[in-house]
Formats: sequence, C-alpha cells, structure tokens
Amino acid sequence: MPEISTEPEALQLDSEAVLKSVEAQHGLLVKRARGIYSFSHLTFQEYFTASYIISPDPEHLQQRLQSLATYVSDKRWREVFLFLPGMMRTTNPLVRLMKRETDQLLAAHKELQQLLAWLSDKSSSFTNQRKDFEVREFYKDISLDIYTLNGDKNLKIEHYLDLCSDVDIDYNLEFDLYLDLNLFYALKSAISQAKIRRYLDDDFSGNTFIDLDTFYAINLSLALGEVFNLDITSKIKETLQVLKDKLPEIEHNHPTFQQWWQSNGKAWTEQLRAVMIEHRNIGHDWKFTDEQKELLQQYYDANALLIECLNSDCYITNDVREEIEDTLFLPIAEIEARKAKA
Repeated sequence: MPEISTEPEALQLDSEAVLKSVEAQHGLLVKRARGIYSFSHLTFQEYFTASYIISPDPEHLQQRLQSLATYVSDKRWREVFLFLPGMMRTTNPLVRLMKRETDQLLAAHKELQQLLAWLSDKSSSFTNQRKDFEVREFYKDISLDIYTLNGDKNLKIEHYLDLCSDVDIDYNLEFDLYLDLNLFYALKSAISQAKIRRYLDDDFSGNTFIDLDTFYAINLSLALGEVFNLDITSKIKETLQVLKDKLPEIEHNHPTFQQWWQSNGKAWTEQLRAVMIEHRNIGHDWKFTDEQKELLQQYYDANALLIECLNSDCYITNDVREEIEDTLFLPIAEIEARKAKA
C-alpha cells in the first residue's frame, strides 16, 4: 500500500484502525478479548482451514488429510470436509481416509459389528438392481428409529420412495421394503405405547400422555392395516391375524384398550417381534447401552458426511467410488474379506 509508514509503532496504530473499521462497518471480525479477534461467522474460519489443509507444503498433504480424517465424526469439522472436495484436484485420498476412520469407530465393538452383519445379511437377501448400501442404509434408519419415541415416519417413507424412484426397480424389492417399513412402524408404535403406559402408571397421567397413549394405539392399528393390505404369504398373515384379533377395538381414549394393554401389552409386543424375526429377519432387540447408541450415532453421522462428499461436485475415480459404496455400513470382517477377494 503506497504512503504507508513502515515504522512498527505506526503500523500498529494503522492495523488497529483497520481492525476497528472492519469490525464496525463490515461485521466480518469480532473482538473477543484484548488483542484477540475472531471471524463473526464460522464459515470464514472453516473455509480458510480447508484452504490451509490443501495449500501449503503440498508434499505433506496426505499427512494433513490423515489428521483431518480423525475428526470425521466431529460435527464441528463437517463444513471443512464439505469445502475440501471442491478445492481438490481429486478427492480420492480424502474419501478413502474418511472411510477408514469411519469404519474404525465401531471396529472394537462386537455387539455393534453384529448389527452391521445383520444389515449385510438382510440386504443381501434381495435380488435387485439397486446398490446394496442404499438398502442397508434404509434398514439402518428404520431399525434404530425403533428405540426413540419421536421418530418421524414420514422421513422413513421419503427414504422408501427415494429407493423406489428408479423405474427399473425390482417389484419384489419395493414390496419387501414397504412390508418391512409397516411392520417396523407397528412394532415401534407398540414399544412407544408401552413407554407411555409406564408414564401413566407412574401417575404422570396428564392429557398429553393420554393423547399419546391413544396416538400410538391408533398408529399401531393403521400400520397393521397397511400390512394386511399387501399380498403377504399365508403363514405370516395367519400369525399376524391371531395377534391383531387379540387387540380390543381402538377408539379415542378407549379405556378398554388402555386396560387391556396394561395387562397384555408387553407380551403382545414380544409376540409381534418374534413373528417379525422369524418371517422377515427384522425387529431384533439389540439392547444397546447409551454409550453404544452414541457410538452408532457418530458412525452414522460420519457415513452421512462421507456420502455427501461422494455426491458433491468433485472428481472421484470410478474404482474408488465403487470401492467405498460397496463397503458402506458393513462389518470390518466383511470389508476385509471383500478387499482380499478384490
């Protein structure tokens, strides 16, 4: 800049004036403490972090990407990961490192590896023209949603519709996905009903809980109704019919249903679960601890980020893309077996 003094004291005064001007007029920087400024919006910090990772010392890029990959499950670094694909000539090294770190999140946990093995087994039971990982992701979503009271069925339906949007989809796969979706929702409604009953039994019987009690009872009936609208095999239909016939008529705040559920709901729910496991290999009660659920959430968030990077406007070679997609949501043992076979 012309006519700027190079004297340290003058530079200090000028730089402070520039900082104050930027802070007051543009809002890009905010003074946090004496001598300490930060960006007013994290996007600037995330962008410059991504730029730093790929810009200086290109020969050390792999090392910096490897360090970054250890944060793949940390939501604070999400936008940095999403910035990078558009800055890199090829995203191959980044997505491979992200995949490795994601798989390692559950590598040492036997029970969680069993869940992934089930996802693989369930998806491989279909003969279809879709990518296996998309089917595994669908069953992952609905199987874990069963443990919450506030899952949104509409999101699961959107996922189902997205899977079935391909005009070349195998009809049998579409049928199986819809059948399992409604069986899952019936089981979820029954489990949620049991949780609400416990609240009521503990004398927290306000109108909100009464409404939820009825809500889940009606949802249970509707989900079973959807199942019976499908052309299901006679064996599972007969078994489910026996279970459905045990349920009293459901009406708004129907006391008979509430009383019946209090005495019989737990046993009825376990019978429904047993039918689903026997006939559809779904509905398993994994009995995960809170720590395991947190690990699963980190694992699924990391996979979602990885998939978003794969789908971004970036360059990834076909062999790397196929390598990653073919092993999404798989247990470590199967991933290693597929790599050895390749």
